[in-house]
Amino acid sequence: MATLNDKNKDYLTPNEVAKLMMVSPITVRSWAQKGLLAAKITPGGHRRFLKSDVERFIRESRAMQIPVDSNALRILIVDDDPLMVTYITGILNGSGINFVIELAQSSLEAGDKIPTFAPDVVLLNCMRPTVDGFGICSLIKSASATRHIRVIGITANLGAENVTRTLEAGAETFLAKPFNPQDLLAVLSRPASASKILPSELAEISSCPHHPVNNADDSELLLLSLKRLAGAKDSYINLQDSSRLEKMADIFGRALGCLSQDELSALRNASVLHDIGNLGIPDSVLRKPGPLTEEEWILMRSHTLIGSRLCSGMRGMALTVQIIRSHHERWNGSGYPDGLKGDAIPFLARVFQFADIFEALTSPRPYKPALAFEESINIIRQEILDGWLDPKLGAVFLELLETRQDDFKVMDSGDRGS
Repeated sequence: MATLNDKNKDYLTPNEVAKLMMVSPITVRSWAQKGLLAAKITPGGHRRFLKSDVERFIRESRAMQIPVDSNALRILIVDDDPLMVTYITGILNGSGINFVIELAQSSLEAGDKIPTFAPDVVLLNCMRPTVDGFGICSLIKSASATRHIRVIGITANLGAENVTRTLEAGAETFLAKPFNPQDLLAVLSRPASASKILPSELAEISSCPHHPVNNADDSELLLLSLKRLAGAKDSYINLQDSSRLEKMADIFGRALGCLSQDELSALRNASVLHDIGNLGIPDSVLRKPGPLTEEEWILMRSHTLIGSRLCSGMRGMALTVQIIRSHHERWNGSGYPDGLKGDAIPFLARVFQFADIFEALTSPRPYKPALAFEESINIIRQEILDGWLDPKLGAVFLELLETRQDDFKVMDSGDRGS
């Protein structure tokens, strides 16, 4: 590990600075983003810190002894899931909240950092194998010096026994996974006196509708956060980058000649967010290489409902939400989640289906290799004959594949890096 006395190294990585200053790399990056600690950007887009700048920063701020900003909201994230940590920090960055983050990946690490970091808020993922949510809550609330710390539980299991036990241990409230970005911001901005909930109030957490985000800047921030997380999740479960699907959907949408700019924008948003509900599906199901059981299929199909709920509160997303919810409906009524038939399926969802299916066929998945261009066309033609897809839109899409093969084939080879 580099030290400030290392004569052979002029620049330090965020991880090296974090170890020297006994903080999280997230905190170091936050200092850099806020302009508190000068950083250089490498040609590859990585931050590097000049050793003399780090020395000056330590002298001027005494960052190893006192907070850089005593007015910042000090947030301790207790979670060993890198995707969830990325999601939370992505929401907070640019949210307008003045914050400093520290990370603990286990109960033991949290116990060490609570007295030294002195957080105002603990975001506690109760369902991780390395985290004892009940023990951490009890530790915080049993000592007079830490009793004031707000504990916000994060869980995918809102069962009465799990939640009641954690609330009784001292948590103020819960966020149900997967949660909207605005849900997190609302909880963090709520006064501590208004945060405490009772077990009898739990039904409201999962049943009350999300409030729309009316500010355009806030809506764009939340949309960007969701897109980043969707991309991270797709990469984690070995799905293709959404850029291929976005290009296909845009080509098809424009070729129809009847869609507005708002509708084309909805297709582009859906290309990234249509499977955002996978955040609520266990990785063991998403990454399963073999066939799913009936119970696993039921769970997998719920991603359309989870995704539409996640995005329903954002301003200007109504058309995108229709696609997210209905892109697995079938023309003959045999799809899900609502069993819609024919023209009852939202038009944009029917348009999106063709690009989504073709991209899936021509891309590798954990359970199959990529199929050839002509074979993929034949499968789509058969699904139209089977009554799964809108036949009128299907005729246009098939003609597009025949007349503009170069567009799709260049996309196919270029995005695979061949």
